[in-house]
Amino acid sequence: IKIMATGGSTWSSNRLLPSYTLEEMTVIVDEAHRFGRLTAAHCASMQGIQNALDAGVDMIIHCVFEDETGMYEFNESLAEQLAAANAWVNPTLHVVQAGIDHTERIGYERGWLTEDEQASIDATKRSLETRNESVGKLVKMGVRMIAGSDSPWGAYPPGEFVKEMIALTKAGLSNTEALVSGLSHAAESIAMGESAGMLATNRPGDLLVVGGNPIDDLNALWDIKDVYKSGVRVARPV
Repeated sequence: IKIMATGGSTWSSNRLLPSYTLEEMTVIVDEAHRFGRLTAAHCASMQGIQNALDAGVDMIIHCVFEDETGMYEFNESLAEQLAAANAWVNPTLHVVQAGIDHTERIGYERGWLTEDEQASIDATKRSLETRNESVGKLVKMGVRMIAGSDSPWGAYPPGEFVKEMIALTKAGLSNTEALVSGLSHAAESIAMGESAGMLATNRPGDLLVVGGNPIDDLNALWDIKDVYKSGVRVARPV
């Protein structure tokens, strides 16, 4: 069950303000858990993160360390709570870069950027820098990280998930850690750890065969040679 703990998904909402009181959040989480459902909360500010943790949410999406004024500040106490709660964090880093790339592409095709477009690019780049910084610190503090796309958006269509794992390496994860975040950890975070995310005895033989070693270079994941689902080769267009 996804909960909009703060605004931010629509232009008319305020991404920095909580969408629910703590009491309301707690009821949502308790009811979801009563029916055996996990919860994930969209959190675009520190107050949203705090409310989600206090309510017992299982996954924090975005996990933006900004106060009610939009000022970035890595809150170590809040980070320690994230680690202690064993909550999953899905920082959705590439969707930010995708927005930058999209606006820059518009400017390139047109031949120029408007002042508003340039200002948006500059502000978004600053935001991405701080988000990369906070993700790196969270990982060092033992917070469990997963790769999640926040897709599909127009600038970030399905099929580009490799970019999400690459984005995590820019925040400080190794290639191996980024792979785990997009495979076994991602599966575990949505209660599919026993049936997906890794090769093991008595698990489905789901395989992606690529033309290189992604531990050396994650871009090898683009070079798909074969796909196997439950041990059966999937027919793909030539």
